[in-house]
Amino acid sequence: MKYSASRTILALSLPFLLLTGCATGQEQNTQNSTAKMPDSFAQTEPDKPKVQIPEQDPGSEGCADMDKLLIDFIDNSPQGKAFTDAQLNGASDISIVWRDFVDVFVEQHEPALEEISHADESAFEAYSALHSYRSINNDLVAGKISEYVDGKSAEEAIKLGEEPERNPQFDQAITELTQSHITLTTCLPHWPVVF
Repeated sequence: MKYSASRTILALSLPFLLLTGCATGQEQNTQNSTAKMPDSFAQTEPDKPKVQIPEQDPGSEGCADMDKLLIDFIDNSPQGKAFTDAQLNGASDISIVWRDFVDVFVEQHEPALEEISHADESAFEAYSALHSYRSINNDLVAGKISEYVDGKSAEEAIKLGEEPERNPQFDQAITELTQSHITLTTCLPHWPVVF
């Protein structure tokens, strides 16, 4: 059975995102009524929806430096433009566009990211999480880790309304991907949530 990154990541990440989003939103309303957004998320056409990103501070000075690299890459790279367009248009291939974005971001910024990772513990954790996230995400998007132990049996079980046997490696990969994502969003406030 083909991997459904959007469904699985949404199912595993949504409770955390809702909890942290609610808390962050309450703090923002009392501290600051205006939110800044990267240029790439600004509404450029009246009929296009604006992507809302809650404003929060980076986790540390090193995180702020990494976040600046991320914002610049979103705003000024072809991969950033492709990802922003895919997100705004609800593209069905967003997981592939996102994978490509992460790959090129890491490849082009590896020396700077590594240097920044030595600034503080939060930046080091984010740097490690970025590499873990990239590796696991690439494997999942490429279908290297199947969601079920036996795809054919899983299809039959689903047709019969039964629960198919899940692949424990897949579940572990999703858990690790989610944890890496949490670490990244804690450090880099502009790290996108991809559904």
